[in-house]
Amino acid sequence: MYGWHDRIAEEAKHYISTQVTKSDYKENKPNKNHMWTLQDYTSRFYGEGRILADQNAYDMQSQFFDQLIEDYRWNDDPTFIALLRPALELHLKWIEECFDPDGDGCYESYLNTWPTDSQWYNGGGTAEETAYAYRGHQAAYDMAKNAGDTKSMEHHDAMLKRIKNGFQNILWLKDQGFSASYIEQEGNKRLHKNPFGYIAYFCLLMLNSHLLYKILNPFIIRNGHYKMIKCLVAVV
Repeated sequence: MYGWHDRIAEEAKHYISTQVTKSDYKENKPNKNHMWTLQDYTSRFYGEGRILADQNAYDMQSQFFDQLIEDYRWNDDPTFIALLRPALELHLKWIEECFDPDGDGCYESYLNTWPTDSQWYNGGGTAEETAYAYRGHQAAYDMAKNAGDTKSMEHHDAMLKRIKNGFQNILWLKDQGFSASYIEQEGNKRLHKNPFGYIAYFCLLMLNSHLLYKILNPFIIRNGHYKMIKCLVAVV
């Protein structure tokens, strides 16, 4: 995926061409043939915004769009922006309706990274997908601003505030300096406070990667990765 901009643009064009732009699949429903643990092939998960190529049951497109956003940040290519912007809008709508149906700003991580093969949150909001959503709306806001699209700017600004509030008020453990693993969607809505190591630094880098890099780069060079993690969890 990473490389020269023209190679990234070609990859983006290929995969975005398989994105669903219209669909009658509107409801979230599990697949009984997989013991109710995966989404049915006629569910919202496979509807508007979904990239069909090379994902199977996964949501690898959250990482995919984040990589494209990073390329966008470093290249002022109008052709690339014209390709990315509408696809990103569809993707953001897709993750909101699939992974944050209650609108609290905390998104479920549903098979969106290789480590999630052995984890399941049963619809509960998590740090990882929430971070992807935040970065996505940041980029969409900036693109709308550059295009003079006030209506879109207002939408993405509202989403950024919702996600930030959800993350800080629901998932962030103020007394411990890091994010919880997830909050249960149903029942007692318990907050699971013991995240695996991936969360401890990944979500913070995602939420404000450029600022954190400027702050921490000299520290990382001098002190190494372990102390970088200790510093990261105290920043947000």
